[in-house]
Parts: sequence; C-alpha cells; structure tokens
Amino acid sequence: MGSVVIHQAYQEIHHFKNLSANGQLQTIESNLAFATQGLLKRVRWDNPQKEYIPESDEERELIAIRNISTNKKYPQPEANVTPNLLIGLVKLSSNYESIALAKAFWREGMVYHENLQYVQAFYQFYFILAGCRRD
Repeated sequence: MGSVVIHQAYQEIHHFKNLSANGQLQTIESNLAFATQGLLKRVRWDNPQKEYIPESDEERELIAIRNISTNKKYPQPEANVTPNLLIGLVKLSSNYESIALAKAFWREGMVYHENLQYVQAFYQFYFILAGCRRD
C-alpha cells in the first residue's frame, strides 16, 4: 500500500527535475516526517529501485530490463572465531575492562559506517577520542 501511494505521489512531482533520484526521495522523506510530526521514521531511499513501465505491448517488447536497483554496501569480510580464540578472549577480558566503553563506541561506529551513516559513525569515533582525553 505504501509503495503505491508513494509511486502515485512521485508521478505528480515536476519541480524535482534538478535533483538526483536520491535527492528527490530524501526531500520527500523530510517533508513526510515533518508533515506527520515525526511519525515517519525512515524511507529506504538509500537503495532505490527504478522501474520502467511500458505504455503498450510494443513498448514492452522493446524494454529488455524493466527494473534497476542498487545496493550500496561494503564487502563483508568473514571472521573465523575458533573456540580457542573465544576462550582466550574471555580469560583476558578482565585485563581490558578500562577500554570496554571505547571498544563499544568503536563497534557502533563501524556499524554506522558499514550502513553508510557517516555522520553517526563520526560521532561514535569522536566519543572514543573524547573518552581518551578525559582520562
């Protein structure tokens, strides 16, 4: 239901022609969030899909690819956590209690960075530096 409504509303917008597709969707997201007093939390504009809808059967035959989408993600490396590694980390964990908070900010920063949320990642990494300066 939501995608149909957005699609119909999107067809009515003519003044967005100077913006990229992502820019258009970000603007719509901001306007909807404001109009709903913050009830709209997020529109997944970061992975848009463009669909070509043929107007006739002849046009349908000419269009080989009707859907195009992108998925912006960093390559996902694999981690091999062996039982011995896990046991060693548990045994040594008390030695590193003083930097547990910094590691938590680092982990959160890495998650934000991986999700292309660079401003939030920057904040998390900054908190690591701020914590070091405090000590």
